[in-house]
Amino acid sequence: MRILSVISLKTYKRYGYAFLKEIVLRRADYKEYIILEADLKNMHPNDFEDLYLLHLQGQLNHLSGDGRVHLFNAVNLWIWNVIIRKHIEDLQLRIESYQTKLNLTQPDWDASYFLFKEDYIIVSKPRVVIYRDKNDQKKMMRETEVHKFSDGTLTRILEKLDHMVKDFKLYEYNPGIEIII
Repeated sequence: MRILSVISLKTYKRYGYAFLKEIVLRRADYKEYIILEADLKNMHPNDFEDLYLLHLQGQLNHLSGDGRVHLFNAVNLWIWNVIIRKHIEDLQLRIESYQTKLNLTQPDWDASYFLFKEDYIIVSKPRVVIYRDKNDQKKMMRETEVHKFSDGTLTRILEKLDHMVKDFKLYEYNPGIEIII
């Protein structure tokens, strides 16, 4: 039911802030209604629109200056609250409507035959050596750290690098080596 006019306001101030205590309204049935502060959240959005239009039309000039400002601030805050709530509902409906359009079918292939995936890093100038230590775990060593190894690790790394560089295949290039060994 439309709001025709605002008859009176009661406000109170505490800690430097003003609060609306009650609003007395006249609706389209020409009866007066008292709306308390706790009842504001139960008002219909059209009621806030009616109060806003009454303010814009200058029909709240009979109220005191502070009361008019407090009512206008409360109406603006509730309008923003309603607008934000409406946008959130629209967004949720859009998401729900999008989710119903998804084609969630099972894939035709299975990736269970992939046993593992090796990690790798793309480096423009690789200056590291990856080797296996005595516990057979992969380790990475920068070229500036190679001189620190005095045990057999350095020798194993050098042999492995030599084998990798030459791509040495023992029996392919020298078939007679089997007899010698």
